[in-house]
Amino acid sequence: MKKGKPIRFQTILLGLLILIMAGVVWGLLKPDNDNLADSIQPGQNTDLHTFHFSPDKSSIWVGTHAGIFEQNGDKWDSIESLAYQDVMGLEYDAAAPANLFISGHGFIQRSTDGGARWTNLTSGLPEGLDAHLLHMDRNDSNRLFVFVAAENSAIYETGDGGESWQFLMNAPNNTVAMTSVKGKPDLLLVGTDQKLLAYDLSTKGGQPQQLLDEPVYAVTGMPDGDVMAITPSGAKRSADRIAWSEVSLNLNEEIPLGIRFLDNGQGLVVTDKLTVYETRDHGETWSRRAP
Repeated sequence: MKKGKPIRFQTILLGLLILIMAGVVWGLLKPDNDNLADSIQPGQNTDLHTFHFSPDKSSIWVGTHAGIFEQNGDKWDSIESLAYQDVMGLEYDAAAPANLFISGHGFIQRSTDGGARWTNLTSGLPEGLDAHLLHMDRNDSNRLFVFVAAENSAIYETGDGGESWQFLMNAPNNTVAMTSVKGKPDLLLVGTDQKLLAYDLSTKGGQPQQLLDEPVYAVTGMPDGDVMAITPSGAKRSADRIAWSEVSLNLNEEIPLGIRFLDNGQGLVVTDKLTVYETRDHGETWSRRAP
């Protein structure tokens, strides 16, 4: 057998230099996930999905592809226990703030101690769960709805705080928002990138009623039973879901992550640029909130 040629020192050195340079280039080009997990800044591309806020509005949280971040002055700091989870849905019971729910790619979880510990809640849900939207019924905090994105997207519901889920109905694949309405337990509104639809849940398989014929960025049921929606043509409000009036909310062409109201009439909108707008008078007037 012939002996192989000896590997020269210069060849080894060249190989080491190539590996070192590759590592340097990767370090420059790869996303800085470590820093992203610590905090995010307005304008930073973080795939923002949703938001919520505490009853006294002292805390605001946003769900992102890298976990949940809480506003701290002009920046948003990571909640360590949820770092790197792709949180697309976030709900909690204002009457019992320690009860939290989150959803995302592959999970729905609940915490009953303010986020210290979490339990998976997927009984009755399909495998490969992709839970894009999560909504707590304004009439019953034990009832939640989840929009599951799939080839045939669907909405599931629970009436026992997530212990078990049941198929509710098929839903448009382009669903981007949904809300219940105060005083109307059989009504569910679904916003898509084309229109706003109203489903009568007492009529299984019934056709939805079209409320708005334009894309819907966000929609919410309000404390008094009204509905407020944000569309490309502006924010609008309706008491009967037939006649709509304009709302003086100017987001300066930023896209809302959602809109939320507390029962006392205080409300917030957080945008894709992490700008916060607030109202103290049931949505009549809005102002930009300083960090």
